Amino acid sequence: MRARAPARGRYPRRFFNEREFPMRMFVFGVCLFAAACSGKALNSPTSPTNASLGPAQTAARGGTALPFRGSFTTVIDVPPPSAHATAEGTATQLGRFTGIFTADVHPDSTGTGTFNFTAANGDQLSGTTVGQGVFIPPNNARLTNVATIENGTGRFAGATGTFTMVEFDTIDFAPGGKVTGEGTLEGEINLNK
Repeated sequence: MRARAPARGRYPRRFFNEREFPMRMFVFGVCLFAAACSGKALNSPTSPTNASLGPAQTAARGGTALPFRGSFTTVIDVPPPSAHATAEGTATQLGRFTGIFTADVHPDSTGTGTFNFTAANGDQLSGTTVGQGVFIPPNNARLTNVATIENGTGRFAGATGTFTMVEFDTIDFAPGGKVTGEGTLEGEINLNK
């Protein structure tokens, strides 16, 4: 059998030989998996929610605006010229919530008012609304409100932002009748943390 000549330089002729390459890929994969499972929280505003914080909280640092989306149902008492509504829903950053809306309704179907959302843990988010209602015969309405987040309590202390609520309602015209509806909200919230 003929002896093999020693390789020149630092590495043998083939840097990756057929036996070593699969093992290197396996070691690389294990290292990548270990890093991903290390539990180290990411501080990027686009990083996923840390599981230990719960679904209603996302890491927001340095005043980063975060998406604020959700859906809700409402029951509205409408003794003109004011309206009072209660709501239940779910929203990002807030989780399950209950809400109270008040509004002064003007003859031109516009209105100004306030909102207060309370998360399941008691933290609150509050602000003002400006909106427009459109009657859809025979007994429906579409309400569009632009809300400005002005403050809050707990994790929402100092929060700011804006979001739009679009709500579709069914009106009961009987004496003492109520307006029931469902809607969505979408905008941004700045947690100022």
